[in-house]
Amino acid sequence: MCADISGGRSWIVRCPVYARHLILIVPAGPDGADPRLGLDVAAVVDDCVVGVSEDVPLSDTATGYRQAFHALAVARGMPARHARFGSAPEPAVVVGEAGAQWADALLAPLLTHLPRRSQDPGSQELAATLASWLAFSSHATQHLKIHRNTLAARVRLIGELLGLDLNRVADQAALDLALRIRAVPARAARPTEPVAVARWTRSCGVPPSGSGRPSSCARSPRPVRRPRPPCAPG
Repeated sequence: MCADISGGRSWIVRCPVYARHLILIVPAGPDGADPRLGLDVAAVVDDCVVGVSEDVPLSDTATGYRQAFHALAVARGMPARHARFGSAPEPAVVVGEAGAQWADALLAPLLTHLPRRSQDPGSQELAATLASWLAFSSHATQHLKIHRNTLAARVRLIGELLGLDLNRVADQAALDLALRIRAVPARAARPTEPVAVARWTRSCGVPPSGSGRPSSCARSPRPVRRPRPPCAPG
């Protein structure tokens, strides 16, 4: 249904964590992504909720995903079942060199960790676990395909290495920001580089359309009726 509405120009991926979510990557044109796509999907699919990110460079698709995820939470309370992420600049992008140094210092004990045994998780695996846990909480077991006891043990180790209490929201927020700062591509976006927009919903999704800049959407499917005639892609 999403492929039809987007004119077949979108990339649709099932979320590996939430069974009823779809992630959609939709290319934006020279003037940005068509804002009607998410609205069209929400209107056509019963109980579909759509969260839309800003247009972002393709290399920053992870940022678009986070934005769409936050927008989805807002969209659930909107009559139109649709919301777009605000236009405020990403903190991870605007903190500059001082922010990068802070992130490196905060995460240094984790990033330089050497496991005692070869079978124990290394620094990269622990960092990936931390990012997944911050994003999905206990659902990180599905994302990482590990047992819940393994997840709990890794999170406990991460807290010990960093000297932080991961049950505190303030410490979680600091680590999330630090990871996001380190994930910012160390290059200036070229004018011709594709841009991705992320969108999330609770019951349906929309992905890439056309050349130029992509966007991404996510939603979770519910029982829905057959689609009406396709609308313009976004």
